[in-house]
Amino acid sequence: VEVQKISNQFKTEVSTEKAVEVTKEASV
Repeated sequence: VEVQKISNQFKTEVSTEKAVEVTKEASV
């Protein structure tokens, strides 16, 4: 269960970073 939590947290962080990058590109 712990491993899956960490994996999900990592996936969330990665997709958040991608969303931020896309937002930055869109605003530029």
